[in-house]
Amino acid sequence: MLVIHTIKASAPVLFHLIANNITRFKIFANRDTKADNKELYQVVEQVLNSDNAPDKMLYHKLIQFLFTGWQIRLQNDKGERADYKLGELPPQSIASGGKVDYFARAFAEELNKNELSDQSIMQVLLNYNSGTCSGVKLMIKMMDSDQFAERIEYFGKLLSPAKVSALTSEYFKAIFDQKLSAKSNDYELTGKLWRMSLDNYESVENHKTWLENQIDTYLSKSLRFTNDIFYFWKYRSRSDSESKQYPPELYKMYVGKIKYLAEKPEQFAEILRHDMPYIWALRHIVFRDYGNEEVGKAADDKFFLDWQPWLTDSLVKASVKTPAIVAMYAAPLVYNLIHRSYDPLANGDENDTKIRYSWASVFDEKIAKMLFGDDLQKIMKIISVLQEDDYKDYRLDEQPKILLDYAITHSKQWLKENKPKSEN
Repeated sequence: MLVIHTIKASAPVLFHLIANNITRFKIFANRDTKADNKELYQVVEQVLNSDNAPDKMLYHKLIQFLFTGWQIRLQNDKGERADYKLGELPPQSIASGGKVDYFARAFAEELNKNELSDQSIMQVLLNYNSGTCSGVKLMIKMMDSDQFAERIEYFGKLLSPAKVSALTSEYFKAIFDQKLSAKSNDYELTGKLWRMSLDNYESVENHKTWLENQIDTYLSKSLRFTNDIFYFWKYRSRSDSESKQYPPELYKMYVGKIKYLAEKPEQFAEILRHDMPYIWALRHIVFRDYGNEEVGKAADDKFFLDWQPWLTDSLVKASVKTPAIVAMYAAPLVYNLIHRSYDPLANGDENDTKIRYSWASVFDEKIAKMLFGDDLQKIMKIISVLQEDDYKDYRLDEQPKILLDYAITHSKQWLKENKPKSEN
């Protein structure tokens, strides 16, 4: 704030240039920008001449303080860029890309009625850091106000990594215990907390410990809920997320815990029942959230190694307790959905020109054999006992219903065509 007021007082023409072209200047808000400021730089030079500025370089440095990607050119200008660089863009910079217009706020006498002061937000964060504000209280306030949650995320770097992790844990607990409104089930606040954790990342060991604690807390209750946690929080930092890279041992740790749980058929069956009608939970973690095409391209016999051969045994044993439930979870492991289009013109209907899209299910034999190998017969038998009446009360969405309808018919036909040699 002090810098922009200094420019306004000592170089008014430059100030008005910035004020009237704030969007152009904000292009250089990021110090890593590749944008070229040559044209705008020349305009600034002309303005500084009209302001009779005694030290042009000083004003360029002030501009660079406000817009950290501003390139300062040497006075004997041959187009070279100076080495002078500042640190990261301050959160309250007039060039910040957040929802608050700090340029306008710099000259406003008071905040608008619907605005939150930065000081109040930072005080809440400092209180939470020091322990005088509980995580539950802070989280509930974030749930009550999208604006408050947005500002908490914006200033989130004031929190220690451990406090961000603790706040996230409180959020998971509240969602699972249904202590928050239905609004908590969307991804708005989840996304904010996830991004805060990526920006305030823990050490490798602390991150692994925290993630393992969350898995231990929720896996015995819901595979789907735990999958969601693992899907996002397996990444420790923003660079990990952007590169889609995370330590392989995290996946092995998660699968190991599922295996331990699946060795108890009754408990495993109950967990699967809890997540109905969402039949994709087991598929997501087994396929590591890849599609069939991506897994097929891997052509790697080791892709499913962590699940072999125990997954077959666990599904067989659990199917004794709840055959229909287990069948519905097993089907997406060997059947896939594909998107098909219907072109009326291609089918001779000249009065209808609208192309329609629909889903169809197919048996993916390559993936099925990669995953189950010689045990595929056992899995197909599990699926073949399924009947449409088993899932009519679940009010399935279109996609899972299409897959299961096809699986019922195809599995029976497949078993007829692939009888064990001893039965021929």
